[in-house]
Amino acid sequence: MSSLHIKGKPKNFPLAEVIPACRRLVDAGATIYQKWTCGGCGRRVQGNNPNMIVEMGHCEECGHITDLKKTGCNYTLIGELTPELMRVLR
Repeated sequence: MSSLHIKGKPKNFPLAEVIPACRRLVDAGATIYQKWTCGGCGRRVQGNNPNMIVEMGHCEECGHITDLKKTGCNYTLIGELTPELMRVLR
């Protein structure tokens, strides 16, 4: 089985928009991992816990705590593209 990886410039969206989007995806059977850009070192950080959204993100690289209510975030989606998940993605 092959996988496709498309790398573009990371984008952050308001936390208030990310939360309901992630809730719909998780309810449809997907797994999400929250991602954000560290406000200290600029590194792209991915949360360690599946299906968990935090308001304050810790960078293990530099130790900085980023306020995601101010900077926004995004997520990585993991899941089989079932008909239910496809409906949510549309």
